[in-house]
Amino acid sequence: MKILVADDEKSIGESYKLALEAHGHEVTLTHDGVECIQSYREQGNSPHRIPFDVVIIDYRMPKKNGIETVPELLSMFPYQPIIIVTAYAHELVELTAMKRGGKSMQVIQKPIELEPFVILVEATKTSVDLDRLVMYG
Repeated sequence: MKILVADDEKSIGESYKLALEAHGHEVTLTHDGVECIQSYREQGNSPHRIPFDVVIIDYRMPKKNGIETVPELLSMFPYQPIIIVTAYAHELVELTAMKRGGKSMQVIQKPIELEPFVILVEATKTSVDLDRLVMYG
């Protein structure tokens, strides 16, 4: 799978990248919402193909946080699978409300154990693929 990770804490982003690459995934790592959108646009040159199988995005980042970044990504590809990660429990309420608009969004709380995290990432992609198959045949 092609995965885009956006996390301003470089050590956390690197740990996601290493864990996902150890399972054979191709990972692009960015450190804020602006870089995330830029990488997404660079990969999204085909109007018919989602540029990344999954986007993992931190809630709190400089320049543009996750809540500001996600709508921009979804405006380009509305069915993009997204996992939002946050260390702040009170943000989960807001994110869960935002999630209601799309099945392809997951919200999880830090700290994250890497092995279950990789399983969640892979399951998110599989779940969205199954939804598309049912929708479009």
